[in-house]
Amino acid sequence: MSWRARVRITPQLTRVADDTQLWAESYDRTIEDIFEVQSEVADAVLQSLDLQLLAGSGQADDGAPTENLEAYNLFLRAKSIAEQVTLSQNEEDRYEAVALLQRALELDPDFAQAWAEMSEQHAELYFNGEDRTEERLEKSLSAVEKALAIDPELPQAYVALGHYYYWGPRDYARALEAFDKAAASLPNDPDLMASIAYIRRRQGHFEEALEKLQRSVGLDPRSVQKNRALGTTYISLGRYEEADQQLTKTLELSSQAVGARLWQSLNWMLWKGDARGAAALADPLVAMDVPDFKFFKATMLVTAGDHQEALDLLDEMDEVSYPNQFFANSVDLLRAWIFQLGGKQEESRESAVAAIEYLEGEVLANPNDPRMHGSLGQAYALVGRAEEAVREGERAVKLQPVSMDAMEGPGRLFELTKIHSALGNLDETLELLDQLLTGDKAWVSVPSIKADPIYDFLRDDPGYEELIEKHS
Repeated sequence: MSWRARVRITPQLTRVADDTQLWAESYDRTIEDIFEVQSEVADAVLQSLDLQLLAGSGQADDGAPTENLEAYNLFLRAKSIAEQVTLSQNEEDRYEAVALLQRALELDPDFAQAWAEMSEQHAELYFNGEDRTEERLEKSLSAVEKALAIDPELPQAYVALGHYYYWGPRDYARALEAFDKAAASLPNDPDLMASIAYIRRRQGHFEEALEKLQRSVGLDPRSVQKNRALGTTYISLGRYEEADQQLTKTLELSSQAVGARLWQSLNWMLWKGDARGAAALADPLVAMDVPDFKFFKATMLVTAGDHQEALDLLDEMDEVSYPNQFFANSVDLLRAWIFQLGGKQEESRESAVAAIEYLEGEVLANPNDPRMHGSLGQAYALVGRAEEAVREGERAVKLQPVSMDAMEGPGRLFELTKIHSALGNLDETLELLDQLLTGDKAWVSVPSIKADPIYDFLRDDPGYEELIEKHS
């Protein structure tokens, strides 16, 4: 191929609100240096529109990120795959992005942006629950350190460093420090603004996070991830109707935004206490034949009392668990709960024992993973090992307290609530429900408590009525 081949670039300016094209122009250039072409066209567009960038909001470095076009192509392909994973929620596809980045770095070991992107992908695999091993975190840190060694001023490297601290050790102060360094070169970057908002959520500052996400969406209105995050922030604030509207808007942007559909289903349960309606909202996901989504629908069906349909979904699954960012999602543990709620104690015990065998192995392999401790505690509770059950649940809470993570920390309290519920501990269950209803509203609500059969043993107690009245 001749690198003097010509290329035609046609940038367009479109009003997002109604898709009206306001301006377009074509530029014919040779492709001897694609990065020069990129910069030249950007300058030409600004001149044509009589626009001036805000100080510091342009690219921090006008130089080429790599001189190897094949490496750059692999880098772009990896980023595209990563963006698709955000839509599909299929974390296994992220390994393909890692492989492409590895090939890019073999072609150009000094490609700093590729090292930064590699760090991001390793950190996301850890954060989203696909691989919660220390080895995965070490790969993320090593990659971003290489990026900074090559280019100590690269803003994308500081973004990656911030995500490493956020998604890995949950060191929010150091994450924000890294993001601040990146913001010096990218002050109006909506992705960076959203990342800061995500950390403020984890710190429990939901109103501030909401404001930052609203600004971020204003700058990037067609971003599925940011629109979805705005919806989930409304959920955390207990503003369920606004959450439903925002998540519907997200799905209008992309019907493939499976995360938005999952959260809309959960939000419906919290808002209306309608488990069957929530399960029905998950039907388009189940039609995709992805086991993780079948597991999610099964949890809704259990609450609705549709035990056989839930068991049928679980029987279609090949793996023993489908862990995500929040929970271990043990298939045998959910089976044990179904049988326990259906009064089939022998079958419940058999499934719980199978869950214990798996979860004990996971705890041994990853002793600091709170998801595994919380699930193991539930399995112990369902076989009557009360002391061990509470110990595991409390261990999960200690590993990930609300003070450390205001979004996932309540999930650990939620698991401890289920443990005490399985053991019939009335006072402890009521106290934990009160804590959950006071904090992040994404775990329980008054309607969901009323609908959930695991709390049936509370209904006749005066403390239950007081709880409902207090939070209604």
